[in-house]
Amino acid sequence: MIVVGLSLSKPLITLGEIGLGAAWLLQGNIKNQILSFFKNRIALILSSIYLLTIIGLFYTTNFEFAIGDVRRKIPLFLLPFLLSGLNPLTQQEIKFIFNVYVIGVVASSFWSVFVLLGGLNEVIIDTRQLSRFTSHIRFGLEICLAIFGSIYYALNEIDTKNKIKWFIAGIWLLIFMVIINLFTGILVFSITTSVLLLFYGVQHKNKIVKITFLCVFITLIASVSFYINNSISSYKAAQQIESLPMGEYSE
Repeated sequence: MIVVGLSLSKPLITLGEIGLGAAWLLQGNIKNQILSFFKNRIALILSSIYLLTIIGLFYTTNFEFAIGDVRRKIPLFLLPFLLSGLNPLTQQEIKFIFNVYVIGVVASSFWSVFVLLGGLNEVIIDTRQLSRFTSHIRFGLEICLAIFGSIYYALNEIDTKNKIKWFIAGIWLLIFMVIINLFTGILVFSITTSVLLLFYGVQHKNKIVKITFLCVFITLIASVSFYINNSISSYKAAQQIESLPMGEYSE
């Protein structure tokens, strides 16, 4: 439920968390489950992010917003805590869960395109409005995760049909992210891709492959720089237009 709810429905996330909590309790060995959390470094690191929100309470003046923020981010602590106490997932289970996650993200993207094409008779002024089930920032990050995961499974998939499906999902989500101009998602995707290209390019022994990777890396960096500069310029231009008196439009 949680993996589907991330991109399609907040209530599903809540139901999934409740189900996860119930599974944690029903497992029965609560003492060992708590100890396993403190022995799991990844779970501790992920949960510690929530502490930053708690610490922020000492420096805020808007306690109403801060308390709401603390409440919203409770899953940052609960999910690692609960998952660390459950039986580890197998590779097949992880793949199945990620498959469901990608289906949810793709379905959400189709709905956004439906809205963009006028399916709900809405006038879309800001493409960020096309992120219907979550914030545009989170949606962009979810798409990035789906893209990289799809590429990973496509490269490691044995069955040709499944390999093609993974590639199609990844390519579509990348195109979709550009279509609706998810700035954060595009930026994160570009930076991550650049780092991976540089890392594997430097490590590769074949000089031709190494040079190719480095050329693609440089091209990508240049493209991202151009995109960021263009986006900032467009934003500033839009802000200037909004700040003009209404009378100037009628002249």
